[in-house]
Amino acid sequence: MQGNESGTNWAEERGACLTWQSAVAPTHTSQTDPDRRQALEGQEQHVFLDIVLDHIFVQLPIEHIFRCQGVCTMWRNTARSTALLWTNTFLPRNLRPKLTGEAFQAMARYGQGFLQEADLRGCAKVNCTALWASGASLVKGMDTLHLNTEEQARTLPMALEMCWGFPNLRVLDLRWCPSVDDTLIAILCRSQCVYSLEDLNLRGCLVSDEGVMCATRCCAELKHLDIGAWPLSRLRGVRSVTDMSMFFMAQCAALRGDAFKLESICLAGRRGITDEGVDALIEFIPRLAKIDVRHCPSIAQGHVRGAAEVGGMEGWQVSRIWREGRNQNRVELVSDTACEGAVTPDDYGEEYGVADGWNELQTATGLWQLLQSIAAVRAAAELQARATAEAQAADMLVEAAEVQARASEIHAQAIDMQAQAAEILSRVAEVQMQVSAMQVQAEEQGHVAARAQAAEMQAQVAQMQVHAAQMQVHAAQMQIRATEMQGQAAEMQASA
Repeated sequence: MQGNESGTNWAEERGACLTWQSAVAPTHTSQTDPDRRQALEGQEQHVFLDIVLDHIFVQLPIEHIFRCQGVCTMWRNTARSTALLWTNTFLPRNLRPKLTGEAFQAMARYGQGFLQEADLRGCAKVNCTALWASGASLVKGMDTLHLNTEEQARTLPMALEMCWGFPNLRVLDLRWCPSVDDTLIAILCRSQCVYSLEDLNLRGCLVSDEGVMCATRCCAELKHLDIGAWPLSRLRGVRSVTDMSMFFMAQCAALRGDAFKLESICLAGRRGITDEGVDALIEFIPRLAKIDVRHCPSIAQGHVRGAAEVGGMEGWQVSRIWREGRNQNRVELVSDTACEGAVTPDDYGEEYGVADGWNELQTATGLWQLLQSIAAVRAAAELQARATAEAQAADMLVEAAEVQARASEIHAQAIDMQAQAAEILSRVAEVQMQVSAMQVQAEEQGHVAARAQAAEMQAQVAQMQVHAAQMQVHAAQMQIRATEMQGQAAEMQASA
C-alpha cells in the first residue's frame, strides 16, 4: 500500500495526541529525583520514535511492512497496532502465490475493521473463506474485491452469506474468473451488495443474457459494467450475450429515467451484439458516456459519426468517435477504427487480471497457449470424428448390402410362391373339369355313390382355390416387403 494523505494526517493526529499526553503528565520534578526525570525523558523519546515510525510506515507498500515486522519488537508492535496500514491487501505479482489464508486473516485482524480493498488475484492459496474466518465484522466495511480463481468463485456465495452480503461493496472485479456464470450472478443479486455496487467487471466470464439482465435489474447504483470478452473473444468457453440484454437494459433505463446511473459499458468481443443493441443503449440510457465495442464483428464500426460530422459540439476530440443520445449526452465509442481501438495493450496481464484459474496460467500468453491447445484438441476431435464417420459409413454400406441381399432373397421366394399358386390353380382347373364330367355321368346313370364322390371332390377343389388365393396374397406381401427393404438399402447407401 502506498502512502496517502489520510494515513499521514492520522499519524500527525496520533503524534499530537501523544505529545499532549506527555505535556499534561506531571512534570514537578526536582534535581534530587533523577530516576523520575530519566523516566519522563524515556517516555518522550518513545513517543517521538512512535511518531516517526507512523510517518515512515504509511509511506511504505504492504510487502515492505511485512518485512519491517521482523526488525524488532517495537516495529512489529507499531505495524500491527496501526490499523490504517492495512486498508488493502495489494501485493506484487511475484508475492501473490505465496500469500496464505492465515496471512490474509492476520492482515484483516491488523486492519481492525478498516480493510477496504481485498485483492486476491493470483493468490491460489487463498479463497473467500478467509474473508470471514478472521471475523466477519472485520471485512464488513470492505468496498473493493478482486477475485480470479475457480476456488474463490466457488466460495464467494458462502462469504456473501457470512459477511452480511458486503453491504458497502462498491467494486467487484471477477474478470476472467472461471465458474462465474448466471447462477453466481443471481446469488450475488440476492445479497446486500446490490444496493451499493457501482462497478461490476465480468469480462471473460461465462455469463449470458440472463446474467446481464439480472445484474441490470437488481444493481440500482451500477455505473460501470464490463461484460466483454476481448481480446480473447474466440475463447469457446465464453457464453453468448446478444441484443436481448441490450434491449432489456435500454428498457430499464427508459422506465427509471435519471435514476438509471450506468455511465460506461464494455461489450468488446461480444459477437452477438449488433448495431440495433448499441443504438438502443445510446438512445435511452441518460448518463451513458462510453461504450467499448472493439472486436464486435456484428457492429458496423466504420459507419459511426465522428466529431467532425456533428455540428455545434465544441470540445469533442476529433481523434475519437462520438455519438449523441436523446438527452444530449455525449457517448464515446471505443471501436476498431478509433485511435486506441485495434491494438492489444502491452500490459494486458496486469490490466485484465491474473489468469491462475485457467489451468494455472499467469498472463495473456498463457491464455493464448490455452487457445492453441483448444484448437489442437478441436482438430484432433475433428479427425477422430471423421474417422468414426468413415467407419460408420463402411458399416452402413455393409448393412445395406445385407439388407439388399435379404430383399432379393425375399423377392425370389415371392416369385416361387406365385409360381406354386399358379400351378395349384391350373391343377384346380383340371380337377374341376373332372368333377364336372363325373357329375354329368352320375346324373345320367342315377348313381348315388358317384354323386357323393363328385360333391366331395368339389369341396376339395374349393379348398385348393382358397389355399392358392392365400399363397398369392402372401407372395404379394413379400414383394412389398422386398421393395421396402430395397428402398432402405438405397437410403443407407446414400447416407454412407
